[in-house]
Amino acid sequence: MVALGKIFGRERAASSDVKQPTSSSIYRPLDQTKNEIRLLRIIPSTRHQGTRLSHKAASDIIVCELEYESLDKIEEDNRRRNAEESRENDLYTTAMRMLGVNTGQVVFDDFEEVRSHRAQQQLVNKWTGEESLRRGSKDDYHINSFRLTMLRVEYLKSLQIMTSWLPEQYQHLLQRNLTFEHWLQNLIWSPLSEHPDYAESTGLGYYALSYMWADLPFPLHDTNLRVVLKLAEAGGLGMKDLLKNTIPLKQKKIILNGRKVSVGGNLYQALGALREIPEVRNGTRVWVDSLCIDQSNVTERSNEVKRMDQIYSKADRVVSHIGTPDNHANEVLQIMELIGFATCDRDGADRLREWFRTQTNSPFFHYFALLMSRGYWSRIWIMQEIALASEKSILICGMKRYPLTDLLSFGKWQTQSTMPPSVPIRASPIGRAGFPSPNESGQPVMTLGTLVDGSARLKNIFELRQLIEVNQPRLEMFNTLWFRTAAENRASDPRDLIYGMLALLPAALVERIHVDYADANTYQQVMIDFATSHIATFDSLHWILFRPWHSFPNCQEWPSWVPNLGLPFNASQFWWTIGDWRAYWGIDETRDWARNDNGLLHCRGFKYDTVQQTTSPVLEELVPDASVWTELPDFLEGYAKDPFMPAESLISRALPQTVNLSSSLFYDETEGTTAVRSEIPLYSHEHRYDDREGLQAAVAACLDQLQLGTPTEPDAMFSIPIDVIRDALLYQAFLPRNTFGSPFIDSKDIGIQYLSSFLRHNENFSLWGARLADFFSAPCDDPISYFMSATLPSFARPGRMPPVPDQTSRTARMFTTASGYLGVAPGDLRVGDEIFILHKCRMPVALRPSTDRLGAYKVLGGVFVHGIMQGEAVSGHLGNGQLVEDVTLC
Repeated sequence: MVALGKIFGRERAASSDVKQPTSSSIYRPLDQTKNEIRLLRIIPSTRHQGTRLSHKAASDIIVCELEYESLDKIEEDNRRRNAEESRENDLYTTAMRMLGVNTGQVVFDDFEEVRSHRAQQQLVNKWTGEESLRRGSKDDYHINSFRLTMLRVEYLKSLQIMTSWLPEQYQHLLQRNLTFEHWLQNLIWSPLSEHPDYAESTGLGYYALSYMWADLPFPLHDTNLRVVLKLAEAGGLGMKDLLKNTIPLKQKKIILNGRKVSVGGNLYQALGALREIPEVRNGTRVWVDSLCIDQSNVTERSNEVKRMDQIYSKADRVVSHIGTPDNHANEVLQIMELIGFATCDRDGADRLREWFRTQTNSPFFHYFALLMSRGYWSRIWIMQEIALASEKSILICGMKRYPLTDLLSFGKWQTQSTMPPSVPIRASPIGRAGFPSPNESGQPVMTLGTLVDGSARLKNIFELRQLIEVNQPRLEMFNTLWFRTAAENRASDPRDLIYGMLALLPAALVERIHVDYADANTYQQVMIDFATSHIATFDSLHWILFRPWHSFPNCQEWPSWVPNLGLPFNASQFWWTIGDWRAYWGIDETRDWARNDNGLLHCRGFKYDTVQQTTSPVLEELVPDASVWTELPDFLEGYAKDPFMPAESLISRALPQTVNLSSSLFYDETEGTTAVRSEIPLYSHEHRYDDREGLQAAVAACLDQLQLGTPTEPDAMFSIPIDVIRDALLYQAFLPRNTFGSPFIDSKDIGIQYLSSFLRHNENFSLWGARLADFFSAPCDDPISYFMSATLPSFARPGRMPPVPDQTSRTARMFTTASGYLGVAPGDLRVGDEIFILHKCRMPVALRPSTDRLGAYKVLGGVFVHGIMQGEAVSGHLGNGQLVEDVTLC
């Protein structure tokens, strides 16, 4: 594969949303001793909007001033204000109890109680209706009688759209909870603090802005395109590198500290919306990364990124700005808010499930998927920005605002409602099925997979907020959230795939990470340093088991022991390494056992065995051809001009089987990934498992590791007739169909069909005088009836995600070793590859001698070898007087 510089023929573009004069003209250095930050004071508009027919933001130039404040003083002021609020709340609670009003935590059993509770809150706060909006000066709120009339017309149009979208079980949410008065309160001219004097401006508090830097000129509604872009990003290639500079970023002028400064179009819109908020007009300041950090100062940028968790967690509110209200975005968000607020229990989730199953043709689902395909939701930074946000934080779309908590709650419940728990969306045909688009020109075809991905993004943030609140320990290894955070999101600068989630990582690991935006510190180097830090922090080599499985630009230069978090997340890769194993038990090492030296990892261990034969994988090589990286920039240029153009022209040439891309085999820079099988027959007396029963137990354990077994009854699968397994894929025609026209497949059916694929490719695999197929029962008289019966054993994996067999078995190989062991590997394994036991590594590791570095090895990945997973190899090796040696991984 050609180096990136040769492919694209240009230098890496600078990643900045702001074009500034020299830093000395605007910024003075931050005082580190005071824990100082810069805050932006947005000067109120001089053009009052009360006489305008529309309700857009003021159009005059935005004027801002930088102020300097100590985060320590802000925290102290927050404590003071919280104490005062606590005393006020105590008085409020006492008064309400005297009036017989319940102020404790409320659990809603039905929508009627939700409505009553909201009405009660509105009465208590005395902040509803047109009368409350007119408190104070009309100029402050920008709402007069004429404008109010125009807003009522817009409200009625919006209500009509939402009424046509929602089924009967949700209609009363609109009728009872979305009155015109409540709709008006979602306008940004309504005070956030629910107080006529804007209480939030009385302290040192500030808002923190979350927005998208202008690096993505099109929505990401095409699943295949998202995969290709992630693979390019995993090679250190940012969107600006791909767009050739022929699509200029929209720039606007603002005045900052008396000087004109150019900012991106998204930031300009966000500042214009913020300027309309009463609290901001009254003096509440805002932290904006691209303006409050001197972007020309690499040292300052690096230092400030380490403080992002403090900045966002100490803000009074995080304000998320997602852009203009195109494609009915505000109607979608309004419905999300109402349902998210009302869905507080399992019954509410069941209503969502029923809606999804029976009314997928509602335009709401199309527009929800389109909303969630906006570039904002794919930003790596929003994960920690929103996860760290206070409960008072809001999202702004156009001139309307919504509580973030309710939107995240909708995502949580809707994700749980989308699919039956036994069927993962990506393993099911409906994940790729399109659903009807509204009869409007220029609307792309959205898929159910896109819809579910959008809900999953909200659910991930919801879960991250919960983990941060409880300071969840051991997030470093056995929680997929921050694996998915980097893998499923994007960054203008690929290094931010790590830097943008520091607040979500264990503190001990973050302390070892040195943030450095210098040009010499490449994305690859950031990942090498991260892997080194992980190994040192947790005193474990487990991290190397997550090594890359995909091809991506410059993959040949990537150290094989360094995982690449920028690649699409592969659940099967993650779960492959999870098990109660200690293959290295018995190695007693007190010296420095692992260190990084210029991309080489020097560790301790020993060679134990050699691969003698392997099976063939169900799927052959599924990695992009090198030409895709050459064609991608030209394709994206056209796509940015017409984001609804079909992406298949590029994708089909590069990735003919993209649906299985996440299961790609290990890459190899010289030999490809074609399996090599030994034709040497193995005889019964050579294996290590004593007898036929022991060998069958080994086969069962290996199939279970591939998630092809029956975990609760390991031997139950061997009772299934071989012809039932062999032809299971053909029997789908006899299964009932779901509402999308696809066979309804439960975990039992999926399990046997994956097993069928594996056996049909490898049923003659030689196991010391027997074939793999010989371990299963003889053919039966009526295989179709047997398949349709309820007597098939369960392949479900209780208490483990994914709950059914995933893609592991489609790329895995079963293998035998020279000394008589049986094992399985999740990817490229060949005759002659070596099995090592490495100190502090939970699984045996398959290594291949490097052709580039004498004496070094390429890591192929962790392997499961039945019989040596609990230190048995160590006791046998050391018992024979052999020593632990230095092993170099490259």
